[in-house]
Amino acid sequence: MTGARVETPKSRKLLFGALTILLLFAAAETAARILYHPQIGANVTFVGHDFGERFPTEFDALRFWKIPANAIFPDLGDAANARGFRGRAADVKKNGVTRILCIGDSSAFGIGVNVDETFCFRLQRWFDAAAPGEFEVANGAVPAYSIYQILQTLRSRAVADDPDIVMIYAGAWNDYTPAIGLDDERATAAMHSPGEVRFKMFDAARGVFTNAAATETKKKEYAEIFMKEARLVEGPRVPLERFVALSTQIDAEAAAQHARPIWIIPPAPADTRSRFSNSNIYADALRKSAAARSSLVVDARAEFEKTPQPDSEMFSDMIHPTARGHARIAEAIAAQCIDRWILKNNKTAPPRMDEPPLMLKLEQSHARIRVGDPPVDADADEITKKHAQWILCSAPFEMAFVNIPIPPGACLLAGVTYQIDRPGAPVRVEIAVSALGKAEKVVYSQELPAGKELPAGKETGWSPGFRIRADLAEFGGKDCTIILRARGASPAVAWRHAQIDAYH
Repeated sequence: MTGARVETPKSRKLLFGALTILLLFAAAETAARILYHPQIGANVTFVGHDFGERFPTEFDALRFWKIPANAIFPDLGDAANARGFRGRAADVKKNGVTRILCIGDSSAFGIGVNVDETFCFRLQRWFDAAAPGEFEVANGAVPAYSIYQILQTLRSRAVADDPDIVMIYAGAWNDYTPAIGLDDERATAAMHSPGEVRFKMFDAARGVFTNAAATETKKKEYAEIFMKEARLVEGPRVPLERFVALSTQIDAEAAAQHARPIWIIPPAPADTRSRFSNSNIYADALRKSAAARSSLVVDARAEFEKTPQPDSEMFSDMIHPTARGHARIAEAIAAQCIDRWILKNNKTAPPRMDEPPLMLKLEQSHARIRVGDPPVDADADEITKKHAQWILCSAPFEMAFVNIPIPPGACLLAGVTYQIDRPGAPVRVEIAVSALGKAEKVVYSQELPAGKELPAGKETGWSPGFRIRADLAEFGGKDCTIILRARGASPAVAWRHAQIDAYH
């Protein structure tokens, strides 16, 4: 019949409907893969992984998080390298070079210290002095990493290819901190269930509807219980037996990459060792398991316990070493390198731990202070406010420290801050050095900006801290007088943490 309506078969309608749904599903999945970037929280949450802008991170399918390439570290004044780690990136290894890879947590990364104060950087400087051009040290540590994440870092070869030696700094803190629901290995299994076909659109939906507020509340609750009572509500991120097993797997992975593993037993302050029993339990387990495997060990914890310096000088908080602490770790590693492992029969002495802060010598009357312009001798007790780490006085003034031994390749590190809540001219700081019987030589001179140029300091009335580094290599092997000066008219200038640093 002309004009009759032709009915579409029911089966064809069903086919068109199914194809439409499939196309919409594919479009949604494509959009999710382009737009959705998972973050820690949708499948697994950690206590302590709250870096914010201090240490930018991005999701990693095996390590949970990683530092993006070239990310800026605002608190530290430096940035990640092209591989997403701190310090110099490891490029193609040159013939004849021994590559040393250090993997670990925030202590090895260097929280609270400058990159050139970390034990990795110090070791590189020492190797350069002991055997120029023969060694390179790459720092592959990441804040808050557990031993499980350290193993994944080594397996992924993310830091460097072809390592000859792998130094592992694990067990300091993260492994025995609270897990939330799942430990690290089970969390990975939850993210990558065997045989499961994972669709990003479902991950995105789960991330949208996850109760973030409840998760944050649990994190805060678990952290508070742990810090007050040293108690774990649901167990640690890495149970002890898995910690030992994972250390064995790291040795096996290093061997598979034709590298030699060296374990660093992490130091901890006395208060941490006393309050958190797992600190000692994990360290002892690592010692025993490494010995059973005949693995090489640097027992930095034992070395710190023998050190006469107080914990306040060696640690910046409950676990992270200060610059002096990093120097002590480097010293311990270097001593083992000469005695047993890498540089046998080499005559270059290992780096010695930093001299005590110069400020201690002033407190102990082993230095003099002069004020005014021209400077005249003054009684330090009357005109200065002193502490083991800083000296404060009205400018202009100078401090002279006599008979200071300068190690080869050393430098002087110091910090300066000054009062800006009252009018004053710009401050010029200088460091001068003189060997016995020689005229002084100014090795550092810098005019610091006036208070009006430092709006960020108005809240405290003090300028930001300025870090100073003066090269003392030309005075190596000599006893010298070191002079710290502050010129200008600031009502208060504070020299902080001034100390000699060998092999810096």
